[in-house]
Amino acid sequence: MAIARCDIGKHPDGGAYQLIGNPAAIPEAPAVLLDMLQHWDDWKPCLDSALGIPEPHKIAPHTPQQGEQLPNWRNPIQEFNQSCCVSDVLMRNGYKPTGKDRFIRPAVHLKHPAR
Repeated sequence: MAIARCDIGKHPDGGAYQLIGNPAAIPEAPAVLLDMLQHWDDWKPCLDSALGIPEPHKIAPHTPQQGEQLPNWRNPIQEFNQSCCVSDVLMRNGYKPTGKDRFIRPAVHLKHPAR
């Protein structure tokens, strides 16, 4: 197994990093670990399942509605979604931001965010 060399900079305390030991004595990675790294997309669902991470929702492909092919046809929902972001709509309607991607409902005085 080849060891890649690179300049890793300075330690946050200001000193230089130092390699201790013999890099040639580092054992080869187990075959299963190498297989995971080489075939990550195949292993990810299994690992996510073991960690309790749910599978992402599958979104159905967009099927054109009647009239979408007509000239000057407009989709007001799509236009609204492109012109407004969710956080702006929530705040315009009285929701208060409480951290990253979390909001508290209007007239609620609880400390936990809406789900």
